[in-house]
Amino acid sequence: SVAKTDNVPSVIAGDTVTYDVTFTNHGTQDATGVVVTDTLPTGMTFVSCTDACDSSAAPVVTWNVAALAVGQTLTYHVTASVNAPVVAEHFVNSVTVDDDHHNGVDPTPTDNTSTDDDTSGIDLAVTKTDGLTTVVPSESITYTIAVTNNGPTTVQSFTLSDPLPAALHDP
Repeated sequence: SVAKTDNVPSVIAGDTVTYDVTFTNHGTQDATGVVVTDTLPTGMTFVSCTDACDSSAAPVVTWNVAALAVGQTLTYHVTASVNAPVVAEHFVNSVTVDDDHHNGVDPTPTDNTSTDDDTSGIDLAVTKTDGLTTVVPSESITYTIAVTNNGPTTVQSFTLSDPLPAALHDP
């Protein structure tokens, strides 16, 4: 099995984040040819990793472990920085663990993947009002749209779409 966390719920541009990748052999046989693959999310840049990882294909980072004994647990770390400007609302980092199946097929492969999902600190809120409680046919209506940034991250740009319902278009 594998578990992954960075112990933070959100990140902002410039943050450095260290992910803990913990994997355990819960089987009844030693696992051989174990490969742990961590794919950093878009918008993050690889900084470093522990325990002789292979970062030559960063943002994909791998660790090759010759064997993992029954009940053995290892924890590796990978560090990344959050790029500016922030380009995503969520940073989803996934990791998988697998072996060469030399000692049998994993009976519970569903626990061989783990993700860590951090929000970006961008929290835009949109309100729209016309200030009216009733309208009269053929009268013009003016709407006020307000966008508020409730998050700690400065938003460089955004796109707002406000399509009118078909009933409001001229016949």
